[in-house]
Amino acid sequence: MTAVQSGSGGSLCAGVADVCGRAFYHHKRPSQPAALEPFLGEVEQYALGEYMSALLQGSELTEARKQGVAGKLHGYTGLPVAFL
Repeated sequence: MTAVQSGSGGSLCAGVADVCGRAFYHHKRPSQPAALEPFLGEVEQYALGEYMSALLQGSELTEARKQGVAGKLHGYTGLPVAFL
């Protein structure tokens, strides 16, 4: 069972993995990984760990951490940091 299929964070992880998978397919990332499966595994771990932790902090999240999360998501999705 993968992280996408299990636990309460499954929906969040699936959503992040979906956006990242589409970015991979359309070559929208700043740097393209060689293979999709290992990339999605990394994204799932990030979504259920660091990203979920940041979301749970809500308004208590520091500006530096917000920028760190936005930068990481930019790397995974290719979306501009200002958008994230």
